[in-house]
Amino acid sequence: QADRPSHKYNVHSLKESVKTNAFRCELRNRFSALDTPPEETIEEHWHDLRKTWTATCKKVLGKKTRQHKEWLTSDTWDLITERKRLKDLINHTDDQDDKRDLQAQYWDVNRRRRRRRRRRRRRRRRRRRRRRRREEGGEEGEGEEEKKEEKKEKKEEKKEKKEKEKKEKEKEKKKEKKEKKKKKEKKKEKEKKEKEKEKKKEKKKKKEKEKEKKEKEKKKEKKKKEKEKEKKKENKKEKEEKKKEKKKEKEKKEKEKKEKEKKTEKEKKKKKKKEKEKEKKEKEKKKEKKKKKEKEKEKKEKEKKKEKKEKKKEKEKKKEKKKKKKEKKKEKEKKEKEKKEKEKKEKEKKEKEKKEKKEKEKKEKKKEKKKEKKNKENKKEKKKEKKKEEKKEKEKKEKEKKKEKKKKEKEKKKEKKNKENKKENKKEKEEKKKETKKKKEKKKEKKKKEKEKKKEKKNKENKKEKEEKKKEKKKEKEKKKEKKKKEKKKEKEKKKEKKNKENKKENKKKKKKEKKKEKKNKKEKKKKEKKKKKEKKKKKEKKKEKKNKKEKKEKEEKKKKKEEKKEEEKKKKKEEEKKKKKEEEEEKKNSSHITTLEHCQGN
Repeated sequence: QADRPSHKYNVHSLKESVKTNAFRCELRNRFSALDTPPEETIEEHWHDLRKTWTATCKKVLGKKTRQHKEWLTSDTWDLITERKRLKDLINHTDDQDDKRDLQAQYWDVNRRRRRRRRRRRRRRRRRRRRRRRREEGGEEGEGEEEKKEEKKEKKEEKKEKKEKEKKEKEKEKKKEKKEKKKKKEKKKEKEKKEKEKEKKKEKKKKKEKEKEKKEKEKKKEKKKKEKEKEKKKENKKEKEEKKKEKKKEKEKKEKEKKEKEKKTEKEKKKKKKKEKEKEKKEKEKKKEKKKKKEKEKEKKEKEKKKEKKEKKKEKEKKKEKKKKKKEKKKEKEKKEKEKKEKEKKEKEKKEKEKKEKKEKEKKEKKKEKKKEKKNKENKKEKKKEKKKEEKKEKEKKEKEKKKEKKKKEKEKKKEKKNKENKKENKKEKEEKKKETKKKKEKKKEKKKKEKEKKKEKKNKENKKEKEEKKKEKKKEKEKKKEKKKKEKKKEKEKKKEKKNKENKKENKKKKKKEKKKEKKNKKEKKKKEKKKKKEKKKKKEKKKEKKNKKEKKEKEEKKKKKEEKKEEEKKKKKEEEKKKKKEEEEEKKNSSHITTLEHCQGN
C-alpha cells in the first residue's frame, strides 16, 4: 500500500468527466491494482466510480465489460471506435464504389489489430520460456527462435512506420491540390452571384412601376365608394327616427296595464298570510302534549333496568366461588402424576446405559481384527505393483528409441517434398496473376460506362425536383404569413386580459420565484458543462470523417493514374506493331524487284 498513489483528490470533478477519454486515463492510474476500496472514508465514492467505468465500456463496445484490471490502451481504444464507425457506414451506404472504399479501410483496421495480437502472443511465449529456463538452469538465456521472432517484430514495426510516413506525404500533396480547386470554384461562384444580383435589381424596378399604377386606380375607386356611403347614412337616419316615435307610444300603454295587475296581487298575498299563521299555532299545541307523554315512559323504563342489573351481579359472584374450588383440586392431582413419571424414566435410563456399554466393547474388538487383515493384504499388493512398474519402464525406453528413428526418416522425406511443392506453387501463382489482371481490366471498362449513364440520369431528375420544391415553398410562405397575422391579433387580446389577472398574483409569487431561480441556475451550470463535453466529442468525430473522405479521393486519383499508364502502354504497342508491318512490306517489295532483274538478264 505504500507504493500506491495517494487517493486524496476531488471526486466530484472525476464524476463529471465520466464520458471523456481523460476519465479513462485517471482511473487507470488510480485504480489499476485495487480490488478493495482504499479507505473507509472514500468507500462510497470508489464504488460509484467503478460503476461509471463499467457503464462507459458497455456504451462504446456494445459487449460485456472488461474486468477491473484489464484496462484498454489508447491505441486499441481508437481502433475499436474506428472499426465500429466504418461498419456502420458500410451498412448505411447504397453507392457500391463508396462501399468498396470503406471495406478496404475496414480490412486495413482488422489487419492492424491482428498484428498487435500476434506481437502480444510472441511476447508472452518469450516470457514463459525465460521463466522455465530460470527454474531449470538458474540462468536466463535466449534461444535462436526468440532472436528470430524479435527481428521479425522489429521489421514489421519499421514497415508500419514507413507506410504511415508515405500516407502523410500523399495527404499533404492532395490538400494543396484541393485548396487550389476551392479557390477557383469560389471565384466562379462570386461572378455568378454578381450577375444574379443585377438581374434582381431590374426585376424590382419593373415591379415598382406596376405598383404605382395600381395604387392610383385604387384611390379613384375609394372616392366613389365614400360618396355612396354618405347617401345611405342619411336615408337610415330618417327611418330610425320614425321607429323611435312608435316605440314610445307602445311603452306608455304597457306601463298602465302592469300597475293595475300589481295592486290585485298584493291584496291576495295578505289573505294567505293570515291563514298560515292560524295553522302554525294549532300545530305547536299538539307537539307540547306529545312531549309530556314520552317523558313519563322513559322514567318507568329506567327503573326496570336497574333492578335487572342487580340480580345479574349476585349470580356471577356465586359462579366464581365454585370455579376456584375445582381448580385447586386439579393442581394437586397433576403434581402427584408428575412425580410418578419421573421415577419411571430414571430407572429406564440406567438400564439402557448398561446395554450400550456392552455392545461398544464387542464392536471395538471386531474392528481391531479387521485392521490386522487389511495391513497384511496391502503389503502383498505393493510388492506386486513395484514389479509391474519396473517392466513398464523398460518397455517405454525401447519404444522411445524406435520412435526417434522413425521421426528422423520422416523429416528428411518431408523436406524433399516441400522443396518440390514450392517450385510448383510459384509457377501456378504467376499464371493465376496474369489471368486475374486481364479480367479486372475488362470489368473496370464496363463500370466506367455504367457510372456515366447513371450520373446523367441523376442530374436530370435532380433539376426537376429542385424546381418543384421552389414552387411549393413559395405557396407555403404566403399561407404562413396570413396565419401569423390572425394569430397576433388574438394573442394581443388575450394578453390584455391575462395581465389584469396576473398583476394581482405577482406580489404573492415573487418569493417563490426567487427560490426557484436559485435552483435553476445550479441546474443550468451542470447542463452547460455537459454540453461542452458533448461538443468536444462531436468535433473529434468530424475530424475523423474528414480524414476518411480525403483518403477516398486519394485512392480515386491513384486509380486514374494507373489507368492512364495502361492506355499509354497500349498505344506504344500498337505503334511498334505498325512499324514491324511496314518493314515486312518493304522487304517483300525488294525481293520481288530482284527476281525481275534476274529474269531480264537470262533472256
